[in-house]
Amino acid sequence: MATETHQTKPPLLRLLRLWAENFRDCPSGKIHPNVTQSPPKSRRIRISFASMQEREDFQTLFCKHYAVKPDDYATKVLKLAVYPHARWAIWVCVALDPHYLEADYDFIDSVSRIRRMRDFQQTVEEFYEHPLNKKSLFRHWFLIRVSSDRLYDLARGVLKTQSGRARVSSPQKTADANAISESQ
Repeated sequence: MATETHQTKPPLLRLLRLWAENFRDCPSGKIHPNVTQSPPKSRRIRISFASMQEREDFQTLFCKHYAVKPDDYATKVLKLAVYPHARWAIWVCVALDPHYLEADYDFIDSVSRIRRMRDFQQTVEEFYEHPLNKKSLFRHWFLIRVSSDRLYDLARGVLKTQSGRARVSSPQKTADANAISESQ
């Protein structure tokens, strides 16, 4: 008897295959039975590389967003991206070793060239593999360096302004920001 009930009930995989054969997504997004044709070629996604060439890099967008001169870009990013507990200690380390921030400036320089957030992960991996990050006790254990998470958040916020997905600030905030930048 057990074999008869087993043979009458189809296995789960067979049911899933039947369902997949009988139900397909139609172009409108609704599920209709017995639709087996694929969407027309005109509705398929097209990837355009022209939009990548039109995008500005992070450094250009950052300088526009924060009203910073391109010469002051690396210093401003360093100040914004360093770990909070390391703000005072980083300058002590620089006084002891003038090349202490070399890995950080290399990281900031590589981030300056990205045009989309997908490219950020590769730059982070390069930063972690930098020889100064491997051999320095202060950089590795005490995190007296740039935070990749803080720089990620900074880059994400700035690059979103290019895609048009960022919130538009109020005119009062913009006027206040312009007044502060003019006074400096």
